[in-house]
Amino acid sequence: MVVVVRFVDDRGFIGIVHVPNTSATRLKDSLETLLSRLGLCISKIRVQGYDGASNMRGHVGGLKTYIQKENPQAYYVHCFAHQLQLALVSIARNHENVDWFFGEINHLVTFI
Repeated sequence: MVVVVRFVDDRGFIGIVHVPNTSATRLKDSLETLLSRLGLCISKIRVQGYDGASNMRGHVGGLKTYIQKENPQAYYVHCFAHQLQLALVSIARNHENVDWFFGEINHLVTFI
């Protein structure tokens, strides 16, 4: 799980946490642990954004819901970067040179 925390004063932090399973409760526990290491807590969250998977934005058992139960001020915003990525993949598959380029980038990132 990758967590990006942006502070009001424009400082930022990116945390990478290994999560053994992606259930919403496990993700919430991991998020709370990471935030506590930074001296932060869920009550300070104002915006949360996810890719739209049910374990993230589910109305009954999603991470969004668990956080909003503790902090109703933590608004949910769908991550449009995920939708943009899906559109780019669709376009790239229809153009041979673009498809090749992103394939090479993927190999390079995987190697690194």
